[in-house]
Amino acid sequence: IYKDANTGVWSPIDILFPTLNYENYMVDISAAAGLNYIGFVAQCTDPWSWGGEITMDDVIGISPMLYFVDDDIQLRNLQGTATPAVNDPTTYTVDMKNIGLNTVTYNSYSIKLMQKDPKGDIELTSAIGLTTTHLQQRSYDMTHSFQASGEYDIYAVVDYDADMDVTNDTTNTLHVWVQISGTEEIEVGTEDELSYWIPTRTSSNYSISQTIYPENWINATGALTGLKYFYTNNNFGPVEEIPVKLYIGATTETYVPAFYPIDDMTLVFDDTVDFLQGSHEFYIPFSVPINYTGDNIIAYVYQHHDGWKQTVDFSVQNVDDTLSGWATSFYYINPEKPDSGTYINKELQIPVTNFFMNTAGFGEITGTVYDENGNPFPGVDVTIDGTTVVAVNCLLYTSDAADECC
Repeated sequence: IYKDANTGVWSPIDILFPTLNYENYMVDISAAAGLNYIGFVAQCTDPWSWGGEITMDDVIGISPMLYFVDDDIQLRNLQGTATPAVNDPTTYTVDMKNIGLNTVTYNSYSIKLMQKDPKGDIELTSAIGLTTTHLQQRSYDMTHSFQASGEYDIYAVVDYDADMDVTNDTTNTLHVWVQISGTEEIEVGTEDELSYWIPTRTSSNYSISQTIYPENWINATGALTGLKYFYTNNNFGPVEEIPVKLYIGATTETYVPAFYPIDDMTLVFDDTVDFLQGSHEFYIPFSVPINYTGDNIIAYVYQHHDGWKQTVDFSVQNVDDTLSGWATSFYYINPEKPDSGTYINKELQIPVTNFFMNTAGFGEITGTVYDENGNPFPGVDVTIDGTTVVAVNCLLYTSDAADECC
């Protein structure tokens, strides 16, 4: 297909019917003569069949010439930690390429790190642009200290007055969770290879996995407030809207059984997640902090979606014991108790995982919630401002119950 550069309308050029083998195809693109764009669209009736995956190798033009405008800076691939600590200098990296014909000179442009804000986006920091010739690429590092904990969306943008194509001036958006003071990041594992089975297989309609982290690998106690995985998305775009549930518990088990029951585990996350193109961090904030006092930690990830999603790879470390188990299916898996036909695959691997634990100022808060008549009020969620605690569920009362509430 081709897109008319003036009207923006896409039109067909030719239709190919590929086989299961790589073959060379010759296509007459004279219909797209002029200053236009060439594209490819893969169509299939069954995305789950082998024919539903179409892979193209080199695309070689025999006579077309690439057209470049005089001045055009392209930005992409903003990278950096998703979990900076409050008041800690944190560096983010962005890739820049000069795809204009003219050389851009020193200080004629700048790269800005921005924070999204409904009242108007905020410039966090910037880097002075260096002299860059046609098709030359650079990476820019920008360092910023977040002054308050919380969630923020950040991106990078180029400020170049002569730029003739502003559609490629802005990078992807990173969602970051700034950690409060006193939060310790505990690293468990280093990458040996990539796996698309644990902690979840994004391309399967149903995926479950359980991983045990030995107590001596944690070597700390406190309030667990989140964890982080590391992934690589080699697809041509983001993999979005993946519904994920995460349960966390403590166990004396030293390896993953057929399926560890979740009765004593806590649901700490239930939401959809997105995986950006490239290599990034996947942070899961806990909706309820876990008071961890010891024993091995077990994490259970349940994922379900309808339709078709692409595969994302996760960093894993090889270990000596079967610390992980997983199962996938195109058919329903009960998240609380998979049926006997669900086979749990055992792995001598763990996903590389960073736990976030608040070890400073940890304690209990007790009190009573009353209604307007001075009676204890059951079933109330109490939010605690200035902390990572989203809500604390109060005890449910009967008429003769004690009037204490957490």
